[in-house]
Amino acid sequence: MIEGLIIALNMGKEGNIPLKNQLVSMKNRLVKQISKNMSKETDYGVSIRKALENKDFQSGIEIAAVMCRKYFSDDSTTDLEKRISQLINLCGDLRGKYSIGQIKSNKMAIAQTAVESKLDKEV
Repeated sequence: MIEGLIIALNMGKEGNIPLKNQLVSMKNRLVKQISKNMSKETDYGVSIRKALENKDFQSGIEIAAVMCRKYFSDDSTTDLEKRISQLINLCGDLRGKYSIGQIKSNKMAIAQTAVESKLDKEV
């Protein structure tokens, strides 16, 4: 929905720098807040160090596996960053660049129920 609004707002224009700047600052604030919340979680470095100092290698491997799974999982943070980055990109120069699938007007919404039929005569 927001993506369609930004496309409609910027279609055929050089770009919307004020909106782009607002989205960039919003993304930075969100990432900073999410980072603060995530830093309160387990400190894997300390946990692995303790396990290795105690020669508990199996526990160290398990902690490293959990850390890797969390790092490589497609979490909501990266998804949120990707979506906001897409919105930021749409604030650039959209002259001559559009996708008819992105523009949804009332007429297009009604036209989606149309059925293909044969033409009366060739053009």
